[in-house]
Amino acid sequence: MNNTKLVFMTLLLAALSFSTLQAQIGVRGGVNLASVFLDGNEQDLEDIKNTTILTPTVGVYFPLKITDFFAIQPEVSFIQKGGIRNFTNKVKLLDIEETTRLNFLEIPVMAKLYLGDETKFFVEGGPFAALAINGKRDYAVSGAGTEGIVESSVDMVFDNKESEDYAKRFEYGASVGAGMLFGKIMVNLRYSLGFNNLLDDDVDSTNDSRVLRTRGLSLTAGFEF
Repeated sequence: MNNTKLVFMTLLLAALSFSTLQAQIGVRGGVNLASVFLDGNEQDLEDIKNTTILTPTVGVYFPLKITDFFAIQPEVSFIQKGGIRNFTNKVKLLDIEETTRLNFLEIPVMAKLYLGDETKFFVEGGPFAALAINGKRDYAVSGAGTEGIVESSVDMVFDNKESEDYAKRFEYGASVGAGMLFGKIMVNLRYSLGFNNLLDDDVDSTNDSRVLRTRGLSLTAGFEF
């Protein structure tokens, strides 16, 4: 097991072990308005536009109440990230729509501050670590030399830099959000941003030819037992 998987498994076990410190557990599900920052020094491309896709997310969370107004909340979630990039290859005179979808097992650890009594408003923030399960890129190509729109797809290849479809499996970042708790019913709006470039090892992407980072705005509802 490489260091990335070892770190992730340690965080996963820590989150599950942390949940045994208290009896409360919640389940949540909803949608994620996902996008990617996918850019680079690709001189053959122009008119690059990054847009969003709607993806699913589900998970369990374990709010550990430190006081009546503060909690630490580890979570284990499935979330699909990705986005759409439209661009023109000015050399081949092709218009290309590239859709990226990445399925992640994600472990956020959120600090939550509660306000109110019966109906509680909360704000939250904290880091997350995520491990990609699989991923795919879909292409729709039109332009010179094509008859209509030509569609194709490729599977993402993780942690193999020899592949043209290479991406890093491990991601880390941070999330901030707010929500309401109506008794045992929870609604939550959360923004998440991946810090590391999934196409290279560094954060600031110095001298990289391509950069891929995820971001998303998720809306979920849940129930706390």
